[in-house]
Parts: sequence; structure tokens; C-alpha cells
Amino acid sequence: TVSSFDSGQVAKFVVGSSPFGTTGNWIFNPVNRNYPSVTTNIPGQDYSALLMGEVSGNWSSIIPRPTDGSEKSTAVNAPHLVTSTDNEVHIPIVVDGIAYKGIISYEFDLRYDPAVILPYENPVELIGTVSRALFAVSNKQEAGLLRVAAYGPMPITKDGILINLKFKAVGTPGSVSPLTWERILFNEGDPGTMATDGQVELSATELDQAEINGRLLNSMGQGIPNAQVTLTDTTGQVRTALSNSFGYYRFVGLQFGQTYTISAHSRVWTFEPLTVSITDQLLNVDMIANP
Repeated sequence: TVSSFDSGQVAKFVVGSSPFGTTGNWIFNPVNRNYPSVTTNIPGQDYSALLMGEVSGNWSSIIPRPTDGSEKSTAVNAPHLVTSTDNEVHIPIVVDGIAYKGIISYEFDLRYDPAVILPYENPVELIGTVSRALFAVSNKQEAGLLRVAAYGPMPITKDGILINLKFKAVGTPGSVSPLTWERILFNEGDPGTMATDGQVELSATELDQAEINGRLLNSMGQGIPNAQVTLTDTTGQVRTALSNSFGYYRFVGLQFGQTYTISAHSRVWTFEPLTVSITDQLLNVDMIANP
């Protein structure tokens, strides 16, 4: 009997997170045959080989890798982030060209520097992303490598934030961790994928600098995820951040006495811009969406 539990076991096999049952093992039918006496040719003695976990019939020992872009149909981008040390790092993975292509699964291996950032125990967040109807499993056992598989019965219908990854900043100020795609695959390689690497840079809020943080909320007090927050100073310099799955955003390395305008943009919600002045090292600014 095939059940949803089987899907979970296969997904655990994909990311190498044991135990995962018999997925990936060959069994044979019949298991064996006995011949008490062979005095002539015996035809029709074939064996059927069954690969546990294989359901689509296209098994191959070759592992697909990201394309070089010449056959691009789906684009996956890791961001270039700057964040402070001793801070939770939310890494939004953006996808374009995935909507209405029948994508019900994807898997990837992402390399990072474990001296700079480390994944949380449950590093995958699907709430508020285009993958919110899927299930996900991950494996972070090998230092510097995060393996993720996501799957579900309903296909992805939008472009946008594919998945949010949660890391802890552990490196020193100025250290940088690359975010390198070692392998990424949608469904079983169709459509083809172009993957763009990213990085996380750690900075520190010095004694003569400040930070602004806050939360984007709707009228019911619920956090609004994956909204772009823009910070503009009086000289016209612009910084951007993305609200996390709970609606939080953060800007660091700001100057005392400086005045900033904060604006937020979401596909669903609208916000009135706010103007604030830095008078303390930490300024909390929540923004409530228009009803």
C-alpha cells in the first residue's frame, strides 16, 4: 500500500537523513530459484529488479546539476546579505519562472562556511512562501552543507520566495560566508534551472552606530512576511531588507543624528512611509498596513 508516509521516507533518503526504510535498495523477484538437477537448457529464468522508492521509471545514477544558463527556464537566486554578528540570519531564496509548470518537488545542496553561519535545528521555513503547500525535510549533519528536499501533491502556482532558510551568525565582524549551489533540481530535472550563488557578510553595530528594527503588521496584529522594507537617508542613499516569516526586519550600521524614511512594499498590503531620527543605539519601529 502506498501512503504519504512513503513520501516522507523517500524525502529523507534524498537528503541522506536516516533512517529511511528500504528506499534506494534493489530487491529481486523471485528472490532465488533452486535447480536440483540441470541436464539441459532452462529458458525463461529472468529476474525482475525493483528499485525501492523509484516511482516514475527514470532512475539514473547521474545526479543532475545546475545548468550554465544556456537552457534557462527557471531561475533560483540566493541573496547577498549584510547582517550583524550574534544574530539570526534569514536567507530568502527567490525563484522566477516556476509558476504553473507542474512543480510538486525540488531538492538542493547548499554550501556555506560553518565558521561564519550555522543552520538552526529546523532551518527550513515555508510559511508565507510559494512552497507553503509543500512539506520539507533537511539534513545539516555535514558541516558546511545543507541538504533540503520539498514535496507535495499540489503544484507551485506563483513566483517569489521559494523558501526561507534560518541560520545563526557565529563568525567575527567582517567575515563572509558564500552561499553556493552544489546541486538543485525541480521535479526530476524538468524544467532546467539556472542557480545564482549568494553570500552572507557579518558586520557589527559599533558604539557610535545604531540600528533600526521592527515588525510589519496587519490590522489584526499578525506579522506580514516577505515584504520589502526600504530605508532612505537624507542624502538619498537606500538600503533594503526583507521581512522574515514573522514580519520582522532589521537595519544595522546607522548613524546617530541621521534622519531616515522607512517604507514597505507588499503584493497584498500597503504602508504609509515613516520618517524617524536616530537618537539612541536601538530604535524599534513597527509598521501597520493600511486596512
